Order: sequence, then C-alpha cells, then structure tokens
Amino acid sequence: MKNKLATFGTLGLLLATMVAPMTASADSRDRQDHRQDTKNNWRNLTIGSAVVGLLGLAGHNDTVAALGAAGALYSGYRYDQDRQSQDRIGDYARRRDDQRSRNDRDDHQKRDRQDRGNRQDNRDRR
Repeated sequence: MKNKLATFGTLGLLLATMVAPMTASADSRDRQDHRQDTKNNWRNLTIGSAVVGLLGLAGHNDTVAALGAAGALYSGYRYDQDRQSQDRIGDYARRRDDQRSRNDRDDHQKRDRQDRGNRQDNRDRR
C-alpha cells in the first residue's frame, strides 16, 4: 500500500510539473521573455524528471524509473524544440535588422549622390 501511494504521489507530482509550463501566461511580459521562461521550465523539468527516474532506479521501483525517464525524454524534446524555435526567431530578427542597415546605407549613399549632383549643378550655374 505504501509503495503504491508513493508511486501515485510521484506520478501526480510529475504530471503537475509537466502541465505547469503550459499554464504560464505572458500577460505582463513580452513574447521573448515568455519564450525564454518556457524554455527554462522545460530544461528544469528535464532535470527534475531525470532525478525522479534515478530515484526510481535507486529504490528498485521500475514504475517510477520509467515515468521519470519518459518525463525526462519528453521535456528534453520540448526544450530542444523551444531552443530551435528561439534560434529561428533570432535569425529572422538579425536578417531584418541587417536589411534595415542596408536600406539605411543605401539611402545615405543615394542622398550623398544627390547632394553631389546638386553641388555640381550649382557650380555649373555660376
């Protein structure tokens, strides 16, 4: 009875910690902070689930070990997905900023050419 209670308690704790990142809200934070926090939550869940799995192995409880390993694998997968998604967003932002820099540079060069042309026209009129 005591062993079953510990197993169900561990299972409940594991499920509650897996659902926690999904319920986080981004009301008062911008998306980037929320994305980083979610990624950190998945990383922490990976570590916690791995510890639960190791405790299950140390206590010779195959159920807890399997649940811990499954939780660690899933949350590790989700962490990697969030990391890759964040990298893609960063790449997009860098490309956008680079394009803006190029546009600004081109605008400055265009204005410089126009100014040189205007100066030349003024010299020709004298």
